[in-house]
Amino acid sequence: MAYWSTSTATNATFSIPALVERTGLDLRREYLAWVHDLGNIPVNGSPLKDLLFLDAPDLSAWWLNTVADKAPLNSTSIYQTFKLRALEKLYIEQKCTGLVYCGRDPRLHRILKSWCGGLRHSYRWMKGAPQPKRSALSVAHRGFRKLPYLAQALTFLTWKLYTRYVPTWVRGWRMTHASDGGDRAVIVTYFPNIDLDEARQGRFRSAYWGPLHDLLDELPLTPTWIWIHGDTVGGDLTDQCDFRQALSWRDRFNAHSTRKDRHFLLEDFATPKALLAAIQSYLRLYARGLRMKPVRDKFVLPGSTLNFYPLFEREWNSSLFGPAAIDGQLYRALFDSMVHRLPAQRWCLYIWENQPWEAALLTAWRRYQKGSVIGYQHATVMPLELRAICDPRTYREKGRAARPLPDVLAINGRGALELFREVQYPEDRL
Repeated sequence: MAYWSTSTATNATFSIPALVERTGLDLRREYLAWVHDLGNIPVNGSPLKDLLFLDAPDLSAWWLNTVADKAPLNSTSIYQTFKLRALEKLYIEQKCTGLVYCGRDPRLHRILKSWCGGLRHSYRWMKGAPQPKRSALSVAHRGFRKLPYLAQALTFLTWKLYTRYVPTWVRGWRMTHASDGGDRAVIVTYFPNIDLDEARQGRFRSAYWGPLHDLLDELPLTPTWIWIHGDTVGGDLTDQCDFRQALSWRDRFNAHSTRKDRHFLLEDFATPKALLAAIQSYLRLYARGLRMKPVRDKFVLPGSTLNFYPLFEREWNSSLFGPAAIDGQLYRALFDSMVHRLPAQRWCLYIWENQPWEAALLTAWRRYQKGSVIGYQHATVMPLELRAICDPRTYREKGRAARPLPDVLAINGRGALELFREVQYPEDRL
């Protein structure tokens, strides 16, 4: 007997979470290798990453995909996959010839039934007593997820228009630049998380950057701040400042700037032309996604025979057809519009979490700008923070399909530095 969700076990039973805890680094290595291999599998004669080149000649939509993102905080499916692999290894170790699943998750049932069928082993599903339904999703959100993916994408775009782009257009803005003859630089950061006391005096001070603000005051440099506003429902960022308030702060800081630095929200660059480009790219991605059905058979870790695609089905489809698909193309189009409209910059500094939008920023920057680009690792990176790291082969890839990397990755601790060296991140970029 193996417990799926219990961390303790007796001499006669096993705990799957405990097995994951003991073998986490091996599971990490297998998972990173699988993500790398998935991006390179042939689909209709071309590697998957090449098939996902859309209208942008130097950015594959693969790097905007939630599977390539590997974010454990955004995807419970990763931990579930780790548990399935631990179960598979235990099953083989114990020389089992059949399985009884006592639980109520239909996805796990599909996975285990198919796996045992392929092994020609016995399988039975015992649902047990129904549990009280508890959902963290609102009624509206649950209804949204039942829509076809195309309808979800259109709904998401409409929501962006109503809550972001139209308010920005109504408020208006001007692309002005300092004329003091000094160097210019761009800093991309999350907003708000600011010092409100300083803000009321017209001074922008972000908690993400701390004393960097004082250093910028001393340098012969004119920074342009680009804000990415967070939508953490009920979180500190939204509580401190919603998007319309962010527009007001933008105007206040620009009006009171003493160094002629400028502040923009990323949505300031959402021109009709950029939005049209995003929609066209989304439609191309949708068409390419229709050719991806064979990929479903590749959701198998190295050395495994257990296909875990049902766990990722919603994320995968959302990345090809739904909200994640259109969101990725919006980021790509907006960063392209932003970098194209900026004058020559000495460098770009951005807050690094290895998120999909960063690939869009890096690609746009190298298309239009000559200056170097620096990623700043602002948060602690743990050994199983899969988003932060890749399979070593990923870092050795060359050519247009390679993962975009900053020229310099600024590391904030010895532990993170050792982790990046362990996964063979390019040493000359650290």
